[in-house]
Amino acid sequence: MTQLDGPGVLPQYGSGEYYERNAGYDLDGPFKARDMLRVLGPVVAQHGYKIRSFADVGCGGGRSTKAILDGLVEAGHPVQTALGYEVSPHVLGLRHDGVEFRHADFTESGTDVDLVALFDVFEHVPDPIGFVRGVAEHCDLLAMHIPLDDNIGNAVLNRYRSLMDDPGHVVFFDTASALTFVAMAGITVRNLRYTYPHRWPSSRTSVAHRLARPLRAMLAAVNPWLAYKLVGGVSLMVVGLTPRGHRTIARR
Repeated sequence: MTQLDGPGVLPQYGSGEYYERNAGYDLDGPFKARDMLRVLGPVVAQHGYKIRSFADVGCGGGRSTKAILDGLVEAGHPVQTALGYEVSPHVLGLRHDGVEFRHADFTESGTDVDLVALFDVFEHVPDPIGFVRGVAEHCDLLAMHIPLDDNIGNAVLNRYRSLMDDPGHVVFFDTASALTFVAMAGITVRNLRYTYPHRWPSSRTSVAHRLARPLRAMLAAVNPWLAYKLVGGVSLMVVGLTPRGHRTIARR
């Protein structure tokens, strides 16, 4: 298998090492896809937009890709092309009906689609603004799932250095900085909602996650902003129009 080693691909991702250590997170894929479809629905309805092609960039084990495809078809979108992109070579062995998986850097592939999903991806990438801008050149709509790591728990316990090692984040967001980042990357936010990873399968993978789950659930029920600021376990799903998307809609 060929290892990708472009300027935006860190060695642990291109070699497949990262996926081998974190394959369990793929179980969260259908939950991310479900929340993305909820945020996407009002946006495409407002603009009368039909999705015919999409790419799940950083698709992991492909569960999110298949769930996006099934959800779009169920919602009446005439999807003809469903792509899963990964820089990790494990993608060459993935098989899901209706999905084509590609071992490539999407920003270098020359592929254009209606919609791109970036689920927990750009926080792993050096020059994340440049990366998102590169992705946006090839799509009209961009859906982003963004972890909210800038919280009191991580700050008090000085976890930011350890988070660079596991799970490999190089930038850290709260709600305001995440939305600012998206705007700085040239994306116009059209809809957003909080998501609750503390409810997902990966939240059961460690004793610490299981112990924190009841407190996270209680605080999230009161106020999701307060929950992530104090104890984490809450992320953000954003759907926005790219510059190309603005031009596409203007021509309608």
